[in-house]
Amino acid sequence: MVTIHEGGFDPDERSDRVLWEVDLIVGPHNQSAIGTLEERNPHICDLSTSKPSQRRPGKNENANGLLSQYFPKSGNLNNHTPDNVARVEAKLNGRPRRSPRYRTPTGLFNRVLEPHQQT
Repeated sequence: MVTIHEGGFDPDERSDRVLWEVDLIVGPHNQSAIGTLEERNPHICDLSTSKPSQRRPGKNENANGLLSQYFPKSGNLNNHTPDNVARVEAKLNGRPRRSPRYRTPTGLFNRVLEPHQQT
């Protein structure tokens, strides 16, 4: 794995590099967790610091805040079935975002896949 410090890549060259932010929502006593994964904008390389407090809050923090409405940290996250997690995922991914231009993550994802779909 190449870190952002070692990458040496052109941020405009999005075709072969994507930045991801990974986080965990952890339940009480570290007995359960739900993982989150968010694509970062490669044009904003603000992950160069290892201290989250020194960088601008990202989409992952926003997503975790939204997820906490459905999966409170005070509850046992193991009580949620994969189907329940998938329903929440679909609901949040169908929610328009201010950036980019009030589009949904699902819509953007499908738009990226369109050129690669076989007819």
